[in-house]
Amino acid sequence: MNLKNMVLLFSVCFIITAQEKLPAEAWVNDDFVSVRTTPSKDGDKVGVLYKKMKVTVTERSAGKDKIGEKTDYWYKIACKDISGWTFGALIDFKNLPKDGYETYYANPDMEWFHKRYSYSTWEELEMEMTTFTLEEYRSLITAVTTEQRVAVLLYNSFYSKIEKNKDSMNKAPFPYLKEILFSPEFLSKLSYLSYYEDEVQCSPYATQIYAAVASQVNNREKLFLDITKYGPSVFDCLPEEFKKNKKFLIQLAIQNPQNFNRMSCIFGNNENAIREILDGIWKLTGKNENVYPMHRYRIISSIEDSLKQKYYSYKPKN
Repeated sequence: MNLKNMVLLFSVCFIITAQEKLPAEAWVNDDFVSVRTTPSKDGDKVGVLYKKMKVTVTERSAGKDKIGEKTDYWYKIACKDISGWTFGALIDFKNLPKDGYETYYANPDMEWFHKRYSYSTWEELEMEMTTFTLEEYRSLITAVTTEQRVAVLLYNSFYSKIEKNKDSMNKAPFPYLKEILFSPEFLSKLSYLSYYEDEVQCSPYATQIYAAVASQVNNREKLFLDITKYGPSVFDCLPEEFKKNKKFLIQLAIQNPQNFNRMSCIFGNNENAIREILDGIWKLTGKNENVYPMHRYRIISSIEDSLKQKYYSYKPKN
């Protein structure tokens, strides 16, 4: 056997070995990819996958199949709560996405939107959940940190339509979009995108968005506590019923002391509340002597001068 044939044989063996090395991670390279009960296009559909989703591949079909112009194996995959077979041409084993949210990333350039609509009519636009394509939703999601009014568009097209479109929420791609649009990390980005004279203010429609999401979850208080831990204060964006719940507000201040700056007028000189908040922060920070003072400062900077000196060096005993 000459050298050329030996190299060719080695290459073929290497490719076969690499392909059969399962389980392995892969990623989906298209949208609306069906997952089926059997390795066949006639298998019952058990789920849908979307571009740049990570999957775990555990099995490969015995033979190849041809669908359209593409010929490939079927692979058994698992992704979150979905498990079944998908056509090999629709997944890739190389260049895996860096994180789970990459599936929602797209070009944040809103030029496509500006060409379709007027700049001056964003709030008055009549929209439905299907007004935007999946890729356009991705563009809005990616642009939210640079274009404040995206919150208005997402409210008009998605959040405000949840209640009257309950059936649509179970149809592709909305269960997929719901995962990001309901996530505390993303909702935190809708909280404070507006600045006025160096003061952060609640972004337009944030309160309505929070109320819409809260109506769909079982534990609404946990939702807001999870949102605020990602950075911004959420107090001004809360529905009014939560602003009256002092027990919840104490937990909100513990989770993120920036909230206390916005709600200090509610507690006034209530030292019991101040101590409860500081004690909670001490526990939440793991009694860290370096981290705790920074959070303590945020609290005492918002209380009256007569109490600042008293709590300037306050540290819980336990």
